[in-house]
Amino acid sequence: GGDVYPSKTGATMQHPPENPHRNAKKPLHTPDATPNNTATPPASAQDASEAGVTLEGYAEYVGLPAAFLKSLGLREIHYVDQKAIKIPYLDQKGEEVCVRFRVSLEGAPKIKTRKGDKHRLYGLWSLGEMKARAGFVVLVEGESDTHVGWHHNVPVIGVPGAAGFQSEWAGELEGLEKVYALVEPDDAGETFWQSLATESSLREGLHRIETGQERAER
Repeated sequence: GGDVYPSKTGATMQHPPENPHRNAKKPLHTPDATPNNTATPPASAQDASEAGVTLEGYAEYVGLPAAFLKSLGLREIHYVDQKAIKIPYLDQKGEEVCVRFRVSLEGAPKIKTRKGDKHRLYGLWSLGEMKARAGFVVLVEGESDTHVGWHHNVPVIGVPGAAGFQSEWAGELEGLEKVYALVEPDDAGETFWQSLATESSLREGLHRIETGQERAER
C-alpha cells in the first residue's frame, strides 16, 4: 500500500490545487471503525433487494474505490429497514465520538446521525498531521466531498451540513496558517460560506475556493 497523507518525504503542500478533487495520490491516515453502533450488520443476502445505500453503490456514486472507503472505516450496515453506510467520526485520539449513516444517494434525507450523538468536524484524527505538514486545511460540506478530497491527497476537514459549522469548533482549527472553504455554486454553497465567514476567529485566515459549474453534486 501507499504512504498515508502526507507523504513521508517531508514535502508539504504550499497551496491547495485549483480543483482538489483531481490527481488522486495517497490517502490520509486511516482510522479503524469501532463496532459500537445502534445498527446491525445485514442479516442475509435478501437485503440486497431492499432500498438504501450499499458500499459499492456509494463508491460508484462518488467515483472512489470501495477498498479505499473501507480503509476509512466505512461499513455497509442494516439501518432500520434498509441498507446504509456507517460513517464513523473519530476525535484527535482516534476514539469514535459520532456516527452518521448515509441512507440515500440522492433522495432526502441523504444522511442521518446516530441518536444522541453530537456533531463534530469530520477528520479530526488527521488534523494534527495536516497542521504539522501542510499548514492549511480545506473545509468542505459533507462526508462525500471529504472522502474525495482525502483520496486526492488534499488535507480536507468535513463540516456536517451547509449551515453546520459551530463556533466551538473554531478552536480546533487554531495553529493553521490558512483555512480554505470549498464553495459549491448554489444556495447551499453560499450558506456554507456565510456560516464560516461570520466566525470572527476564522475570518482573517479564511479563503474561498469556488468549484466549477460542471461539478456533479455529491
